[in-house]
Amino acid sequence: MSIRRLSAFVIFTLLVGPFVLYAQDTSQTPFPDEVNTALHNTLVGMLVPDDRLNTLFHYSPEVIQADDPTYKPTYYYAPGAVLYVQSPEGLFFEGIGVGDVTTRQPLDRMARYEIGSTTKTMTAAVILQLQEEGKLSVDDHFGKYLPELAAIVPNADKITIDQLLTHTGGIFDYLNNPEIEKALSTDIKALEREWKPEEIVRFAVENGQPVFTPGEEGQWSYSNTGYILLGLIIEKVSGKSYTENLQTRIFDALNMKDTYVAEGIPHDDRMVSGYLKGPFDFNTTTWNGSQAWSAGAVISTAPDMAVYIRALVRGELFKQPSTLDTMMKSSGGGRELIDVFYARGLENYTPGGIWGHAGQSLGFNSVAVYIPATDTTIITWGNSSEAGADFVPRVVANILGYSGTPSN
Repeated sequence: MSIRRLSAFVIFTLLVGPFVLYAQDTSQTPFPDEVNTALHNTLVGMLVPDDRLNTLFHYSPEVIQADDPTYKPTYYYAPGAVLYVQSPEGLFFEGIGVGDVTTRQPLDRMARYEIGSTTKTMTAAVILQLQEEGKLSVDDHFGKYLPELAAIVPNADKITIDQLLTHTGGIFDYLNNPEIEKALSTDIKALEREWKPEEIVRFAVENGQPVFTPGEEGQWSYSNTGYILLGLIIEKVSGKSYTENLQTRIFDALNMKDTYVAEGIPHDDRMVSGYLKGPFDFNTTTWNGSQAWSAGAVISTAPDMAVYIRALVRGELFKQPSTLDTMMKSSGGGRELIDVFYARGLENYTPGGIWGHAGQSLGFNSVAVYIPATDTTIITWGNSSEAGADFVPRVVANILGYSGTPSN
């Protein structure tokens, strides 16, 4: 199916079809009509690849190449998308588009989706819980707990747990290898292959070089490999599997009944089809979760993630207020493209005070954030890696009248 044909279908779906799913929670007052309309239009912007994206997502001139009159955005879109916004003023919860481009099955707002790297917030939270319990210190070198892997990882004697948390250890990201990127985007067998965490670390060591010296001033580089190491540390010091730790410490603690760690290929009737990118001809729903593990293998729903991110950013998963302060302390780095500053498994979006994390898997793009100043939770996802969810928190904050100042 071509991009043009699919776009026409999506637009038709949005305007007339039985496929549009409006789903307002009657247990809470909806936002005023003008806010609902603006939020709905933001959700539409995640689906339709046209000039509306420029307005809705406020791309900087550097990103949209505004000086080029021929430029047309042809990315950041998906077959379907969900937006959940909750504050003391109201609730907006809507799903639009389709969950499968072949069957044209409407997208259920309650569907499960891959949260991708938002999993890192959970990994970081458990590491900090273990520090509260005296089982580790983030100032420890990771080799103290994983000596066999430290023996093969360059600069391991200088890399601390804290540097793994903040992406300042300079460890090569295994997903940045061109060959594995190509394989995962074209080869079903590669997509479905099971990987052990130790295999991932060895692959990173054998296929890439350190990006910089650990802790080098001004240096920051996102590393999924570092978060795989954190998952192994969790298992080592707790004596329990990574999955068990998340289940008891987070999912059970917050009554998140629709959330789990995908340890292999998910066989989940409540998951919609995921797609790498337009024209959505490569279905990635059989992606093996072991390939992301503690860096990005959790599957959840919008309501569950709303409960989670609010509890996390309010410090409800920790015993001591100082632990949340530690988690929110900036690493000094971040993602300039979308004005995000990285802390310890948490990202601080500008305008300041929007806390959470974006997630991108091979078939989904999502974000979960909470604004403490206004008690506002924002969850959004689309069933394409190009859904553009990263940009939504700032758009929604503007719609709701929130204008914080950058803090990092």
